Amino acid sequence: WIPNFGSANKITRLDSKTGAMEDFPVPNVGTAAVHSAVEAPDGSVWLAEQAPNKLGRWDPQTRRITEYLDPFEPGKEGVKEGGSKHTVRFDPGGNVWVTGEPLSRFVPETGKFTNYWETGHTYSIANDTEGNIWFTITGTPGQVVKMDWQTLKMTKYAVPTKDGLPRRIQIDSKGIIWFGEYNRGKLGSFDPRTETFH
Repeated sequence: WIPNFGSANKITRLDSKTGAMEDFPVPNVGTAAVHSAVEAPDGSVWLAEQAPNKLGRWDPQTRRITEYLDPFEPGKEGVKEGGSKHTVRFDPGGNVWVTGEPLSRFVPETGKFTNYWETGHTYSIANDTEGNIWFTITGTPGQVVKMDWQTLKMTKYAVPTKDGLPRRIQIDSKGIIWFGEYNRGKLGSFDPRTETFH
């Protein structure tokens, strides 16, 4: 699944066997800036529309996208600092988590968003083996953060490099958190068991 960032306003499915590509447009009028498109366990595809602060869900039965608007922060309507969507992941309970400005949780059954404005600008996101959400905060100090998906307890760890701007994050088979420092050209790791950075 390919997000088409910018004004293309679509996601694309690539058939890895034939190389054929099929586009599915989003309903949004204006630039959607689709930043990620991720398949859920039920075969649906969830996408983040950065510019209008929306989540979208592609239905494998109807092959259409339904959008869910997360209202902008009052007084900041239509600007990035008032709300934006970036990268999508899921927890074991079927909730949709999305980074951006700020971290958000969407419950499909109720259609409601919970925004964690205290996180500020969040960038990348990944799940550990227990389903917990790990994400990066790109501000100063840059942070790697764990959100317990059940208790919603947030634990923040400041990265050692000043102004490192941690962005992309991945978790390896041993549970080590890996992240790239965009401003400093460094690769960092964090061991949650010992709470140490390298």
